Amino acid sequence: MNTASFESCFRSKIPFSFGTKEYSAYEAMLPVLLRRMRMPHSIPNIVSLGDPEQDGDDQLADIVLCHLHSMGVLNYMGSIANHHPSDKRANFLRTQHFLLGTPEVLVAAGTDGTGGREHRALYYHELQNQTFDDQEWNKNDHIDGHRLLHQILNNTTTSNKVSILNTSSFQDLSEYFKTQDDQTLRERIGKVVSQGGYKIEYGLPQPDLTAMNNKFNPEAATYVTTRLGKLNIPSDAWGKQVAAAAALDRDFLKTLPGPLGYHIGWLADRKDYKYYFDALHQPFMPHLGKEWLLEIYMGIPRDSKEFQEILSQPLPFQTFLKAAKYPAYDACAAIGTLDPEILRCLGILEPSTGLGQVQTHRLDKGCTNIYVQESRGKDTDLKSPIFFANLQCQLRYFQAAVAIFEDGRRLQKGVKP
Repeated sequence: MNTASFESCFRSKIPFSFGTKEYSAYEAMLPVLLRRMRMPHSIPNIVSLGDPEQDGDDQLADIVLCHLHSMGVLNYMGSIANHHPSDKRANFLRTQHFLLGTPEVLVAAGTDGTGGREHRALYYHELQNQTFDDQEWNKNDHIDGHRLLHQILNNTTTSNKVSILNTSSFQDLSEYFKTQDDQTLRERIGKVVSQGGYKIEYGLPQPDLTAMNNKFNPEAATYVTTRLGKLNIPSDAWGKQVAAAAALDRDFLKTLPGPLGYHIGWLADRKDYKYYFDALHQPFMPHLGKEWLLEIYMGIPRDSKEFQEILSQPLPFQTFLKAAKYPAYDACAAIGTLDPEILRCLGILEPSTGLGQVQTHRLDKGCTNIYVQESRGKDTDLKSPIFFANLQCQLRYFQAAVAIFEDGRRLQKGVKP
């Protein structure tokens, strides 16, 4: 495809009207995308690992990647669904790919994510939508996650490495890494982006076990972090503060049409009630109590008078829901798989005077924490600022991609695509 054809195709897929600020945000990427066409192996390769339906933001991360894949911004090579029952989670992902018009994005079923430690029934919000269970694509067996990683990385050239997005347990990556020598990993993996965090212990980066994705399987998270550090493979961890800073208004849930849009809204209400109830009555982890709910989900600064007032009073669910935001943890990390040139085009890596910024903190051995910068200590090595207001905008724009595909609406009427 020549540059003129690509540009025409790209513009035709922008899900907003010409002349709007949303259209302009997409248009800003064109100079970089057109320049890429003159460079071999320049489109980023992405593979993701997540636990769709455990919460809602894995689904949003996958939507972001599928949409940018369809726009030619990246090459989404495959996705691995882990956590029991991983085969049903894989079916959910495969359905989403068909509804978004990207059935070529491969899907695999991964591990249980906990090393066999977790045995629980599904939560009441998980995998309840059976609308498309009988479609042809869900009648085929899935390949396993290890095989998909091997297939993708073995077909990757050293000049166009794969970026890995991990928004769940590190067990699948750990098991795969243990079967590969250092040279293979170093030559085939460009970077690893995760939702979680790192900390330094005895001068070395270690996973922050207060981050749920690290806690699922601490041994696996530690092994992957240590191996990446040893090989000096860049790894970016997007923390909860980023999701809070770029949290979406829940109103966006009402504007997403079609089966996927309806399901995202349905899931959000039920998931948020579980988070609300657990935080007030039985926190899943000690730090996930009412303070976490107010700071991360309601966006209230801990040092504010409002925070202390609400903390000391009963919090009815309707009051919480009215003020609650939608912190799209994993979708933020998905944005982090894009190359810096694209992020700058979108304004996400541009500093902005007078507005809060998310910063990256470069740790040893190539590990990076992405977080909201609260102070500029003299020992802190800060990298490119992230303008979280623009990050929030792009998340909202990319979710609108759900509205532009007709396959889902046709399938609801029983018509095969």
